[in-house]
Amino acid sequence: ALISARRILYISWLGRHQKDNSIRPPSVVVSELLDYLERSFVSSTGDPLVPPVTEHPLQPFSTRCFDGTPGTRSYAGKWLPAGETGEQTRFVSRPLPEPSEEWRTVEVDRLVRFWANPVQFFLQQRLEMRVREDDDLLEENEPFLPGHLDRYALAGRMIDDRLRERKTEAAYKQLRAEGALPHGSFGSNFYQELSAAVDLFLPGIESLLQDPHDPLEVDITIDSFRLTGWIGGLYGSGCIRYRPAKLKGRDLVKIWVEHLIHNAMAGPEHRRRSVYAASDRTVTFRPVEEPLVELKTLLGFYWQGLSMPLHFYPETSRAWFEGGEECGESAARKVWHRGFNTKGEGESLVYRIALQGVEPLDQDFARTAAAVYGPLNEYLEQGIAGV
Repeated sequence: ALISARRILYISWLGRHQKDNSIRPPSVVVSELLDYLERSFVSSTGDPLVPPVTEHPLQPFSTRCFDGTPGTRSYAGKWLPAGETGEQTRFVSRPLPEPSEEWRTVEVDRLVRFWANPVQFFLQQRLEMRVREDDDLLEENEPFLPGHLDRYALAGRMIDDRLRERKTEAAYKQLRAEGALPHGSFGSNFYQELSAAVDLFLPGIESLLQDPHDPLEVDITIDSFRLTGWIGGLYGSGCIRYRPAKLKGRDLVKIWVEHLIHNAMAGPEHRRRSVYAASDRTVTFRPVEEPLVELKTLLGFYWQGLSMPLHFYPETSRAWFEGGEECGESAARKVWHRGFNTKGEGESLVYRIALQGVEPLDQDFARTAAAVYGPLNEYLEQGIAGV
């Protein structure tokens, strides 16, 4: 092909993945050709004489097709109106004024809710918006079995009943009377299935819930902030949290906040561990040497997130951090965007509204993810499968 070509040799390839828009390298043959051209055709100053590779836009209506650039110029008039629409208007074009000084007195539960979903917290608390997700809408057809959220709530009730040593038959009858279970054999079969899962989950947490302690009152001053409130769920083995579901990034961040506050109140000689038990594994946090330093960082991001949506998304940020420098960006985009059979974190209506017109996975996203998950990972002990 090289010998036969006269004036032009045209080579193209799919340079981006259709799922997450990550970069796809060319074939080995094309890569070797590009390397050869860069080495062989250079100027007297050492600069390559070969024109750079042209990356064409994915959509024919991209504004790059109509900005006059020779390599990507389009003459398809039908796409011109769409290309002239320009960039999408930002939902928040500039930071809101800082809230009053009263907001610097932060309750423990409030700080935990913020870090569970900073963008949702911004919409609800600063803009007073209540966003209903698509999953909250009523089904057109009556489901035979409870959905994931109902299943999770029922499992939680069953665990509480077992821990209080309430008889299984009495708990089952109450759920049937409340209409919490499907009718007929569907309900009894569903209860038996869920009961078996609860029986597998219980032994691991019962050993943790020994020697219960009274709730700890919190009152800490960190620079211009004051943390107040209570921390419960304290036992001889530390601060214990559990959830009959797979471990999520938001679970780690929430208990990390409580772990820091608990350690800050306990003092250097009495700092304790924290344990989170999920259905797939149990993780433990070691005592933190300088909890006030880490809390200061989290409170700084909290204050920033009251004026603009903070680019921190628990699952995507976790994927970016765990992926490292080489794979972090691609790992984050896989979690953020919709997959073949999975719903991406970015598909949430909260993010689609608040982040309209901005790049969600930008430098601020990377900086915040590193600042939160870096210290968290430092004190996180290797989790074990199951509980």
